[in-house]
Parts: sequence; structure tokens; C-alpha cells
Amino acid sequence: MRQFLAALFGLAALASTSAAQDMDQLEAALAELAGHWTGALTYRDYRTGELAEIPHERTVRLAPDGSYMITELAFVDPGYRVFGAELVTIEGDHLVVASVGYGGSEMIEARLVAFARTETGWSAELSSQGNDDNAPADILYQIEFAEGVMRQTKRVRLIGSDAFQLRNETRVRRTTAPG
Repeated sequence: MRQFLAALFGLAALASTSAAQDMDQLEAALAELAGHWTGALTYRDYRTGELAEIPHERTVRLAPDGSYMITELAFVDPGYRVFGAELVTIEGDHLVVASVGYGGSEMIEARLVAFARTETGWSAELSSQGNDDNAPADILYQIEFAEGVMRQTKRVRLIGSDAFQLRNETRVRRTTAPG
């Protein structure tokens, strides 16, 4: 029994170390996103359920000590220009995003599910629970960076529903490096 418990606690410590290493890798990867980006935002319209695409731009700035990043976002929703900002930091085993703009504010705490480096970049998958269209939901976020292109995808599954569906996706290319 003692050997079983030692093995079990050893696996838990290994998993914990691996999760901490993944968070360190995610933090380093997010630092690679500094600069100005332009591209498109695809989103599911709440009223019609249809996908729409609009121009999107963002500027990512890192804190001098690397402890957080600020992302300023802008896009044209039919009829008006929308501005927003996000403060992004890592707290323990969560990515924390505080956003303002778009007619309100929101705080998201997402747990890292997977992180992988590829030959041309990296990808991360995070999960959280929150609301979508004023209903409780499980939320999956995927961030991919490869060959100068960043893609962020948000999928939601309303509580009681079986399937995740695309809520929005941003696909942008870096136009200006940090500096």
C-alpha cells in the first residue's frame, strides 16, 4: 500500500511539474505575440445564428518586466467602430483575461488544457466556464501561432447541450514587430 501511495503521489507531483512547465511555456509563447496585427474576426451572430466576418486589428504590448500583456482591439461592427482592451496575466495554473469595451467588461479565468510547440510555432488550448448569450456554458479557447499568423478560436457548449459550436475566431497576421 505504501508503494502504491508513493507512486500515486509521485505521479501527482510529476503532473503538477508538467502543468507548471506548460504554464511557463505558455507565458513565453504569449510574449512572442507583441506587435501590431491585422486580419479578420469571424463570429456567430446571436440573433440569426449565421457566421459573419469583419476586419479586425490588435496591438499587443508586454509589460517591461513581462508580468502581463495588454491587447488593444478594434473592429468595425456594421455601422460603428468598436474598441476594447484586454489585460492578460498568468496566475498559478490559469490564464486571466480582464477585458473592457464592447459595451461592457468581463473577467475570464481559463485553465490550460494542452500546450505544444511545433516546427513553425505553437498552440495552446484552454477551458473555462462562463456565460454565452446570457446562458451558462463550457468554453474552449484555442490559440495558435505559426508562420507569422495568429488564430484565436472560442467554442461554446451551453450547459445541457451535447456539442461545442464556434462562437468566434480571430485570424490575424503581424504587420509591425514590437518596438
